[in-house]
Amino acid sequence: QTDLLTNLGRLYQKLNNEGQAEKYLLKSEKLCRDLQANSSLKIVCQNLGDLYLKQNKKPLALKYYNEALRISKTISDPEFSYSINSVLAKFYADENDFEKAYTYQEEAIAAKDSLFKTETQQTTENKIF
Repeated sequence: QTDLLTNLGRLYQKLNNEGQAEKYLLKSEKLCRDLQANSSLKIVCQNLGDLYLKQNKKPLALKYYNEALRISKTISDPEFSYSINSVLAKFYADENDFEKAYTYQEEAIAAKDSLFKTETQQTTENKIF
């Protein structure tokens, strides 16, 4: 059910119906928190961050981006970590805070390197066995 609510929110986002997008994403956020569904919650938080950034509500966007980042660190998801760190790097670069942008970009690169190493290891193991 959380995925359905999130997908509805994203659909309304793509249709530029920001009020409906926010409504469904916030419902999904509440349900994810109630169910402690952190894998889904991190995605909802990033989508809410994107929505609020588009509305130029930067403090809210940053709040949700940081929440998504915090969750990604607790569940060890390098692919999502790459994504959210890249978003934060761009956010800070757009704010002319290049020091923070650089820090988040370094984290994104580290996550990407981790993904590459994992994929390489899996490929090698598949060729051996």
